Amino acid sequence: MAELDIGKLLADIQTVASDILKKDLRNIQGFSETQLRDLAAFAALVSAGVASGEISADAQPFMVKTLKEMTQHFVEVLKGLAVILVERLINAIIDVAVKAIETASGVALKAA
Repeated sequence: MAELDIGKLLADIQTVASDILKKDLRNIQGFSETQLRDLAAFAALVSAGVASGEISADAQPFMVKTLKEMTQHFVEVLKGLAVILVERLINAIIDVAVKAIETASGVALKAA
């Protein structure tokens, strides 16, 4: 039975967490850029329509409501992605710690 190497465990946790963060944040950033570009394009479309008179005063509240809904959906998806990211970090850190305990103790831990 070996003693658990805390320094190695810490380094392994930092590595796995960093890898997950880099990948997931890159994906979230790409998603965000696309969504924000779409929001900006919609705002430009509304602006042009209002300026030209193609969007009437009666239709303007609908356009604002649509922009608000688009924004809310975008943020809700971001919240969901953040929850998934946190869950992935939790699971990865637990896996690394359990493997380190099993290696040091020579005993396979029972899952909870």
